[in-house]
Amino acid sequence: MAQERTVYSDLSFSGVSLDIAVFSPLPRGINEFILEAMMQGGEFSHIASDVRNFTKMVHWGMLTCSGATSMVQSQGEPLEFVPCGGPARLDGDTIVCDACNTAFSFIGSDFKNLRNIMFYLMLKQMVPDMRFCNFVDCSLTPESKRFAYDNPELEAIRSLGVVAVHRCLLYLSPGAEGVRHAGLGFMFAPEMRTRTKGLRKFGPWLQYLMCEWYNRIKASEDDTREFRYGPKPVRD
Repeated sequence: MAQERTVYSDLSFSGVSLDIAVFSPLPRGINEFILEAMMQGGEFSHIASDVRNFTKMVHWGMLTCSGATSMVQSQGEPLEFVPCGGPARLDGDTIVCDACNTAFSFIGSDFKNLRNIMFYLMLKQMVPDMRFCNFVDCSLTPESKRFAYDNPELEAIRSLGVVAVHRCLLYLSPGAEGVRHAGLGFMFAPEMRTRTKGLRKFGPWLQYLMCEWYNRIKASEDDTREFRYGPKPVRD
């Protein structure tokens, strides 16, 4: 009997980049008690605004996943995470991280739609089954020959939890050969296993996002599909 393969993502990784630049509005090493206080306080508007406008964002690092043609790993399995932790800023239509000396440019008209894309990435991370954008569930990454028990590299990947992804970036990093494609990855906070463990303490954050979604659709005259229902997910 063939061994069942784990589905880590709703991306096939066939014909698209395996690299994902992960960004968050919160710094690496965020204190658990601070997160609890944020959820209880319920003041999310400034955080959501920072995410939509891509201000005060942190480049957590670069995640690499396995491809659909891999004979060893299951589809989309997270293979490597290179942490950064530096502040990310917009320079014109480019995302720049000075800490790792990497610049990310947008493909086509995606920069013009950045506010809309970021809003739907926030929703997608909370409810991965929503039919816009894509996700990678890093919390399912197994122990293997690459990752021995209690390996800090494995724990660094698992701690990313669910990362929402939109395939829209090009980047050039030091030592890289030519320009490479990357996904724009978002997570609100680490350890958010929303696909397998539910919302846990993050219910108020999702409630805020759903209210925002309802209000922005109701109040807007923009009737385009991407505004109302988010960017289409990448499929084969």
